[in-house]
Amino acid sequence: SYSNMETRINLNAAQDSLRIDMKQIFGGYSAAYFREDFNFSTEEQKQSIIKEMVKSTIGSESIISSETENAAFENENTLKPFILHAVVNSADMLERAGNKILLKIGMAIGPQTEMYQEKTRHFPIALEYPHFEERTIEFSIPEGYAIKNPEALKMEQVYRENGEQTMGFVSDYKLTGNTLRVHIMEDYRKTLYPVSEYNDFVKIINTASDFNKVVLVLEKKG
Repeated sequence: SYSNMETRINLNAAQDSLRIDMKQIFGGYSAAYFREDFNFSTEEQKQSIIKEMVKSTIGSESIISSETENAAFENENTLKPFILHAVVNSADMLERAGNKILLKIGMAIGPQTEMYQEKTRHFPIALEYPHFEERTIEFSIPEGYAIKNPEALKMEQVYRENGEQTMGFVSDYKLTGNTLRVHIMEDYRKTLYPVSEYNDFVKIINTASDFNKVVLVLEKKG
């Protein structure tokens, strides 16, 4: 099962807001929940669900266009991912600081849980099903600007048992001309993690939360 995202981000001409082209892609058990919502809802309710899905991820209700794919329960569709494709305007992920542009790119993966526990953990971590979350973000750097701190996008927190990865969060980036491409893989490959692995589980959850806070600084060249 998986909950993936493909996001393309562009600055508008006035450089005061972003145009975000976003696909949320769900497969396996993750897709079943959304298919149920969309197949037993009125058209008005469907639009409300789409609005809430976009808002909970990007934080914006300014939807330019939206569509869903493979929402029906027919056999040929259940083997395909359920997809929400939306184009959104957002100013929340952008700030100006003098001649610098601050891009809150980490917000593109949506809000993330932070885990803190002062008391000793006594029970294992139980998940409904193994799953992974693969996200790609593509950002078009405006002409005349350069990203000052791209290394902030590189994070890695992985746990292995007997040399085999059982959970992790890894993010990396590639710069090609004026295009920044970010790749993120977060995965939980078991349904039950013993108490002895609780601290490692927390580290991975909190690494995802750290990525959500990443802000890129764009400076004018020269």
